[in-house]
Amino acid sequence: MTLRAESVSFAYRPGMPVLRDVTCEIEPGRVTAILGPNGSGKTTLLRLLLGFRRPSTGHVRLNGLEVASMAPGRRASRMAYMAQRPAIAFAFSVREVVALGRHGFAGRRDAGPVERGMERAGVSSLADAPIGELSVGQQQLVGMARALAQLDGPGEGKWLLADEPLSALDPAHTRRCQGIFRALARDGVGVGIVIHDVTTAVRTSDRTILLTGEGSVGGAGATREVCEPSLLAEVYAAPFVRSGEDVLPATA
Repeated sequence: MTLRAESVSFAYRPGMPVLRDVTCEIEPGRVTAILGPNGSGKTTLLRLLLGFRRPSTGHVRLNGLEVASMAPGRRASRMAYMAQRPAIAFAFSVREVVALGRHGFAGRRDAGPVERGMERAGVSSLADAPIGELSVGQQQLVGMARALAQLDGPGEGKWLLADEPLSALDPAHTRRCQGIFRALARDGVGVGIVIHDVTTAVRTSDRTILLTGEGSVGGAGATREVCEPSLLAEVYAAPFVRSGEDVLPATA
């Protein structure tokens, strides 16, 4: 089972494509970074993979089925989405927000997945706090807990797709979330993460999809092969250097 974009192009307005002929996949059992400069279409690609948008041309398929045509409940049983910041309009508690990940599941009143998700994400102590009173970083951790609750349970062929999930986290919580991503991958989950920072992508992912500023694929494959300073310099129009296991922007 695989989640695959095939020759996908997308434009929000006619004649102004954001993505051009993109073919890529989020593999089960791997952490895949979606990397690229500002405006390269990273978040748009994530939304297409989730079925939130339909491609202008091409296909996004999960095990051969068009993702955008799948019933929402069936899609939710396979794919969890972690937004950069949860968009919650009401004064829900953290526990209530995490429980939204179980909406539509049989046995959704079972508190186990919710409590386990909060524990793994490190937000159990905030369970009764209003979500709107938390910092952006804490809200990101709640988003992680919600996704974990949604993915909790038996069954193969599951994906976690996340948009900048580490952007507001301190180093300790970044390490916690990186560990969760790797643990999910070891359990067979396909993890796809939009990441802004190249160094974070190198430290977090097994594979990388590198988008160019024109919204096409500049490279896809093992992270250490794709995140080569010469290719990154071409895509970002800025120099990079390798320092041990890391790839860093070159200083002036």
